[in-house]
Amino acid sequence: MADYVSRFKGAEIDDGVDKGITVGKIADLTTTEKGSVVGAVNELDAEVGTLADLMTTEKTNLVGAINEVDANVGAVEDLETEDKSNTVVAINEVLNKLNLKGKIFSSTQLSAATGVIPISLLNSDANFTTTVVKTLPANFLKKNKIIKICVKGVFSCIAGATANLSVKLGDIVLKSIVEQFPNNKIDYYYEKEIYLGARTEGISGAVIMQGRSIVQDGASGQVAMIPLALTAPVAVDTTQKYQVEIMFNWNTENVANNLRVSEATIEVL
Repeated sequence: MADYVSRFKGAEIDDGVDKGITVGKIADLTTTEKGSVVGAVNELDAEVGTLADLMTTEKTNLVGAINEVDANVGAVEDLETEDKSNTVVAINEVLNKLNLKGKIFSSTQLSAATGVIPISLLNSDANFTTTVVKTLPANFLKKNKIIKICVKGVFSCIAGATANLSVKLGDIVLKSIVEQFPNNKIDYYYEKEIYLGARTEGISGAVIMQGRSIVQDGASGQVAMIPLALTAPVAVDTTQKYQVEIMFNWNTENVANNLRVSEATIEVL
């Protein structure tokens, strides 16, 4: 025993301690266990999990498994997302776009349109102010994606009048019509229903649209309908983002003529 102990005395022990300085201070460990290095390592090992439970082909060591996943992820510069800086940001971008699936805008009881200055029928009231959802992200318009816009409400028209209605993507006017409203009608029904999508994609893309505008003109439910269809695709750079708008204005100023939105929705089909 004495011979065994003598091997680890003096300079050799000092040399071993000096080499161990690189281990650092136990108190600086970020693990819950700070009583010993062994305990801290065991804690990390438990959190890593069992290699056999990995879903990768490589299950013998963690480095090999991570490298396998990294190889499958591919190069970030090959991403088709707007942000290519890292996969986390790109995945969040994709999730944000997926969140637009279904109803992406809804508003109720908006202010009445009474004047000759065009206003948006998709404006929000005080209880629904997230107008940002009207903005379609860049590259959102796709050939296999249809956007449905529906605006419903009531109008009153004491003196028969005409009004302008236009459907826009940003500054691009897709369709503009003139509507005739019947005389002496109070709280009659109207509806605007529009379907639009990309015919072709890219900088030289094109958008198509179908739809209708319905105005009740009889007490028993008779309606007048005006098509909101495009006879030819409209040039649209689908790589850009656009704000969807439906603009309305009366052609004659009359406070007795008003159009109110009861519900406005945008859906991605």
